[in-house]
Order: sequence, then structure tokens, then C-alpha cells
Amino acid sequence: MMTGNRSGGMGTGVGIPTAIAGGIVAFLVVKLAGGPSAGIGAGVGMLIGVVSGIVVLLVIRFAVGSPPPLHLVGVIVAKLLALAGFWAGGNWLGGNLFQVPDHLTFLNWYWGATVVSFLVVIAPMLVWLSLLTGSLTRIALEQEAAELQRRRGRR
Repeated sequence: MMTGNRSGGMGTGVGIPTAIAGGIVAFLVVKLAGGPSAGIGAGVGMLIGVVSGIVVLLVIRFAVGSPPPLHLVGVIVAKLLALAGFWAGGNWLGGNLFQVPDHLTFLNWYWGATVVSFLVVIAPMLVWLSLLTGSLTRIALEQEAAELQRRRGRR
């Protein structure tokens, strides 16, 4: 269960449900795919996807709340660009941290779970952006139509 606070953000109740869901997904993947490599990949991928999705939501929320000062724009962009390195895992993903029997299966499940869980977390933001851009487009078209009517009325 995700808890909300008065500012509309996510509270501290996100971590435990995410861990439980990750454990359930990993268990099901191990049973369905028949191997620990898939389960570990799916569990770690889901964790990375959820964490990076929450980071994106927090960074976007900070950036949209009020126009950030110019010196913070670079910080915001850097945080968003750092997610690629976080996803790719640096040395831990390609290294020996996860000694799994089938590394290719691990990577396939890892990337799949990372992308899916990230998209699930940021889906509300994507819907909001879609509605916002539709509203802004409608407002711009209405203003343009009003301006055309005003110009025609002068002639």
C-alpha cells in the first residue's frame, strides 16, 4: 500500500510493499522459468525499476513545482542522465557480484523487469503529461480562435 502525505507525494510506505512484490515476482519467475537466474534477474530488475521510477517522479516533481533556479537545472538533468548508468549497473551487472548459473537468462529477466516496473511506476506521470499537453493545446487553439474572431471583427 502506498501512503500519501498532504503534499500529494509518496510517503515512507513504498519500500516494504515493493520488497514483498519483488520477492513474490522473483519466486513466481523461478517457478515458471525453472531457474534461479531468472528469479534473481527479475527481482533485482524490479527493484532497480521501481527505485529509478520513484527517482524520476521526485526529480520531475521538484522541477515542476516552481521554476528551478538556473544552477539547479544542471543538477536535475544530471540526475536524470545518471539513471542510465544506474540501470546498466556499472561493474556489478557485468561482473561477478551475481554468480548465477545462466548469466544471459539473468540479464534478459533483469532488463525486462527493470523496464516494465519503471514504466508501471511512471505511468501516472505519463498520463498526467498527456492530459496536460492536451489541455495546453486546447487552450492555445481557443486563444488563436478568439484572436482570429477579434481580427475579423475589426474589418
